[in-house]
Amino acid sequence: DVSVAAGHTDRSGLGSVLRDLVKPGDENLREMNKKLQNMLEEQLTKNMHLHKDIEVLSQEIVRLSKECVGSPDPDLEPGEA
Repeated sequence: DVSVAAGHTDRSGLGSVLRDLVKPGDENLREMNKKLQNMLEEQLTKNMHLHKDIEVLSQEIVRLSKECVGSPDPDLEPGEA
């Protein structure tokens, strides 16, 4: 029975079937995909860190802006803006 035989297929058997389906030249393709995936992950990580840095800088700008508004500039004469 074909359905019974297929039901007993384990993961290693399925892996060997998949490997048989993949052509020998596809190893280069796999390697390229792996390298591209690693590059993508690195870029995403860098972008996440940059986004965090932008958030910190934005908060600092807001804090400094509030600080400047709260204290008058000693170089300005009264009535000057």
